[in-house]
Amino acid sequence: MSREKIKEPVKMLAAFERGSLRPVAFEWHNRIINL
Repeated sequence: MSREKIKEPVKMLAAFERGSLRPVAFEWHNRIINL
């Protein structure tokens, strides 16, 4: 997995921390776990 692809979910998880993209970040988190 390239670093560019890792940056996207990190940004989404940052938004998840703010509570603005909770469902999207959660989906990304599940994808990372299931890799």
